[in-house]
Amino acid sequence: MRMLFTGVAAYGHLIPLAPFVAAALERGHPTALVTAAEGAAIVADELAPGVEHLPVGLTPAGLAEEYRRRGGSAGSQDPARVIAETFGGVHLDTAAADAVAAARGWGAEVVLSEAYDPVGGWVAAALGLRWFPVELAPVPPRFTALVRAAEHRRYAEHDLRRVRPTGALDPWPAVTGAGRWPRPTDVPVHPFRARPHRRPGPRRTTGPVNRYSSCPRVLVTLGTVFSDHPGTTSIAETLVVDGLEVVVAPAGAGAGANGDRTVSVRYSPFVPLDELLDGVDVVVGSGSAGTMLAALSRGVPLVLWPQGADHATNTDWATRAGVAVGVRTVEEVSDAVRTVLDGTARPRAAALAAAIADAPEPMEILDDVVAPPR
Repeated sequence: MRMLFTGVAAYGHLIPLAPFVAAALERGHPTALVTAAEGAAIVADELAPGVEHLPVGLTPAGLAEEYRRRGGSAGSQDPARVIAETFGGVHLDTAAADAVAAARGWGAEVVLSEAYDPVGGWVAAALGLRWFPVELAPVPPRFTALVRAAEHRRYAEHDLRRVRPTGALDPWPAVTGAGRWPRPTDVPVHPFRARPHRRPGPRRTTGPVNRYSSCPRVLVTLGTVFSDHPGTTSIAETLVVDGLEVVVAPAGAGAGANGDRTVSVRYSPFVPLDELLDGVDVVVGSGSAGTMLAALSRGVPLVLWPQGADHATNTDWATRAGVAVGVRTVEEVSDAVRTVLDGTARPRAAALAAAIADAPEPMEILDDVVAPPR
């Protein structure tokens, strides 16, 4: 079966597709990915070899620039409306037609798309294909409504009818209490087992996995988008003073000075979280879905400092589930880490890891749901 994947050209959007890409290729299905040309490095380094890259559309930065070129102003509008119009509107305007042409030419038979990419659903509607969104994180119903409104205008303009997903692939166990991506109630939901991202091939240990003290280890990662945030250095310095081991990843442009002064901080370039989480007791993150899922699948609790996107929503449910402590400033991080180390977050995170481990592997979902034997 010829399996087409679609996603926005950013680590946090393409990496969630990686286990299904690997499973498709292992099963011998011809596999292609529709994403911007600038995503080539992610495709080459992070996805299983053999996936064909069909370059279509713009990067998130390109979409934001196009939104501004059309007269939008991110600073003066409701952020939810800006994001909804960018992904639900501008993205379709700049990528949908080319994606349909690429999918038709390649001979796609089924579509899997990361949930923030409306192009997958558009291709399915235009070509009459089955379609499975791979969900990333729960989002507020209001945001979904705004995205759907932006999409609806484009569908109406092209006299195309939006189709319901054939099924939704969901990495979040029901026990999180996180809610779900709003969807029609008759769309089947297929849970799958989340795991920290790893690159194809044998597991590597390029990250700083070896302990160099008996102190608790804290991984500080604000992700690829916010890696240059000056707060990461301040957080690392504060935690070291508190007697903790600290790993900062990915290392931003300002990394190095603190790392040169003390052996208690290690700065790492971007490597998959699978290589960084060994021996980690707490993750300090921004609330991005990928980092949260990776940490919780290992039973590691979190301190979350939201920076944008869906971070605040994710932080809200994680704190209510008792697996994280949310903060609003750098100064609050140290106390929050101690609260996590000394409180109930760790056993609750361990219980959630067990629930994640009970879900089917992506390979099982692929065989039973997405591409069952003909």
